[in-house]
Parts: sequence; C-alpha cells; structure tokens
Amino acid sequence: MNCRECKEKISLYIDNELTDKEAAEFEEHLRVCDNCRVEFENTKYIIDTVNNMPLEKLPEGYCEKLHDKLIEKKSKNKWNWKRITAIAATFVVLIGATFIFSNLGLGGGKASNDMGFMEEAAEAPQEAPTMESPADYEEAEQEDALREEMGFTAGSDGEKNVGIASEDTNYRDRELKIIKTGSLEVETSEYDNFVDNIESIVRDNNGYIENMETYTNNYYYDSSNNKIKLRTGRFTIRIPNEAFQSVFDYLKGEGELIQESINENDVTKHYYEIDNKVKNLEVQEERLRELMGQAENVTEIMEIERELTRIRSEIDNLKMNLSDIDDRASMSTIHLGLREIEDRGRIQPVDENIWSEAKESFTRSINRMINFIENSFISFVGFIPVLVVLILVLFIVWTIIKKIFKKKS
Repeated sequence: MNCRECKEKISLYIDNELTDKEAAEFEEHLRVCDNCRVEFENTKYIIDTVNNMPLEKLPEGYCEKLHDKLIEKKSKNKWNWKRITAIAATFVVLIGATFIFSNLGLGGGKASNDMGFMEEAAEAPQEAPTMESPADYEEAEQEDALREEMGFTAGSDGEKNVGIASEDTNYRDRELKIIKTGSLEVETSEYDNFVDNIESIVRDNNGYIENMETYTNNYYYDSSNNKIKLRTGRFTIRIPNEAFQSVFDYLKGEGELIQESINENDVTKHYYEIDNKVKNLEVQEERLRELMGQAENVTEIMEIERELTRIRSEIDNLKMNLSDIDDRASMSTIHLGLREIEDRGRIQPVDENIWSEAKESFTRSINRMINFIENSFISFVGFIPVLVVLILVLFIVWTIIKKIFKKKS
C-alpha cells in the first residue's frame, strides 16, 4: 500500500469498514510511514473531538416560525405575472422569426430554378464525444501511481512536473527569435518583366519563391479591337532575415505601390519555454530508462514502456515546433500581390455585348422579385394554422393575467 491509498482509507479504517486484509496492510503501512501515521492520528483526534461536543438546542418556537415563513414565501410566489408575460413575449418572437425565415426561402416556399436568394450550406456531421470507460479510469489511476513511485507529481495546471526546475535565466540574454512578415500590393503595366525581376532578386539574395500563381480577372481592347487579357499574380517569397528590407524596398519600387505592411512577431519567450520542456522531458525519459532496468515483473515493464512512448512522442512534437520556429525566424516571408494594368490614358471601346448582358440582368431581377412574392404568399397560407393557435394561446394568457390583476385589486 502506498501513501495515497493509505490516506484515502483512513476514514474507512476508523469506521471499521475495511476487510481484514486491507486493515492489516493499512496498519503495516502506518508502522513504516511517519507522515501517514501523523495524518491518521490528527484525523482520529478531530473525529473524537467532534463526537464529544455537546449538542446545542434550538430556540423555542424556531420550527413554528420557519414553517410560517415557508408558507408565506410559497404564497407570494404562487403567481408571477412578470414571468408569464416574458414567456408569452418570447413565444411571440419565436413565431415571428419562424415566419420571417419562411418568407426568405428557408421554409416550405417554392423552389426556384433561377439563381435564387439563398444557398443552403451542408454542414459536416460532428462526431459525438467519446465517453471514458471505467477501465480507462482504472488505467489512468495506475499510471498516476507509477509516476508517484518514480517521484513525479501533477502540477496545478494539469501537466506533469518533469522532475527538474525550469531554468531561471533571462531569455532576452539568448538569441532572439523574431518572425518577420511583409505584405505588398503593386500594380504594373509590364507584368512579365516584373516577374523576371522577382525571380532574379530572390535568387541573388539566397531566397526562394514558395508559392506563385497567375490568373486573369480583367481585359481590354487594343487599337485593332483585339481583346487583351490582364493578369493578376500572388507570390509567397522566403528571404533570409538580413536581406528582407532590401528586397522589400526593391519590390515596392518596381511598380505602383497600392498597399504595404510589415509585421514582426517576437516568439523568443515561447521558443525557450518549449526548449525547457524538451530538456525536462529528456530528464524524465532518462529516469524511466533507469527504472526499466529495475522492473521486477511484466506489468511494470509494460507501464514504463508505455510512458516512455508517450514522452518520446511529446519530445518529437516539441522539437518539430522548435524547428519550425527556427525556420520562420531565419527566413522572412513576403506576400506579394501583383496586378497588371494598361495605360490609364487609353479609352476602351464599348463592349458590344453590354446591352444583352444588361437585359439578362434585368430579367433575372424581375424573376427573383416574382419568386420572392410567390414564396411569401405560399409561406403565409401554410402558416395560417399556426397563427390561429398563436392567437388562441395569447387570448388565454391575456385572460388569465386580467383575472390575476382583478383579484389583487
């Protein structure tokens, strides 16, 4: 029997609710453990003191006064017209909201073959939370007991104390970990040349383009009435920290600057907190390996191996986080948005299809308006039975409230 089990069974032992075997193990533990023996004697002394205290008599007429006050309180709370009014108002609001949603097409209105007003988004089913079985609780208790025997205890924040104190040094005295990110929006009339310049400046500064995409979102007509497409590009550029500012300034000077921003995120403290956790977990791992050599049976070996697997997995995850921070702190990121434009002085010819597109847009608006009116009428007719019931309920509630007021007056 360990100290935790002994402390949990002190009250059971005093009340003679332990079996003979458990009582013998309890007494044997008290003979060898001074702390548990002191706690047992203190608990027994408190119980004996409480049992020997005389009982105080209640004042005369206390029960009658308490009974009268309870009856008075019950009579006051018999009718709470404010609560009834609030419930009725809530009911009216819910019915009104349902009616509005039905008019917007969320109810039983007619389906439209046109573009429509609303599109229903399918929600992914969520998995129900799993419940822990009694076997899981028992397994967790065994793991806690194993950690207690190894000398590890649970911290106040729910994490396991790793056996050594965290380093009490100022993290500012170490290498700073600052993640720098820049954002640019630039317009240019020479899209291809700008892209070539991006690749050149990035390559010359030992960086790389992490992501690059180009798409067309606009067009214009040249002097020969040929349709010329205008391109838009999105670039994610990784540059060594020391070359960030020079590359950033170069890119925003190559075209017409629309927007720029620079963000520096100091993660130094977070980095070294993770580093301390890794060191502490490695100490715990080393101690577990020592205990592995002292294990006496298969059960202890399996428990220690499982704990070693958990600790090693946690160490690997934390080291991956450290590696990610190192990479982002050493290589800054620039998000560049590039838009191709044509000469601002050029007068573009009127699109020949503009009148047909305007006609289609006008027709769609009329069809949507007609569809909305039809849906509103259908929803209103379908809602008539609910309105009848609602009016009846409100009439009954109002009648009851009027009778209550008349009795009080």
